[in-house]
Amino acid sequence: MDHVLALPIWDELGTGFIYFWLALLMVVATAVSFLLAHAIIPSLVGTRDLPGGFAKLRPVFYVGAVVGLLIALLLYYITWQTVSVYLDIYPRKWI
Repeated sequence: MDHVLALPIWDELGTGFIYFWLALLMVVATAVSFLLAHAIIPSLVGTRDLPGGFAKLRPVFYVGAVVGLLIALLLYYITWQTVSVYLDIYPRKWI
């Protein structure tokens, strides 16, 4: 097999992996933001380990979680649209 024919496929896969890893990082950031807003901050404020003023940060972390999730979904969509070779390997997107 000629290596010149395989280069575009590897370039596509490399681009797809970058978008996929960015989506994974955004999912982790979304989870951390949601945990801070929904569990950690209320728990620490309730036990008075944090001052009550920190409870005002909860909406900021909720918005961050929603924005992070939307960005992660967008990156996942871009991954599948950018890399056509994935559809040759995995014909179903939502496995």
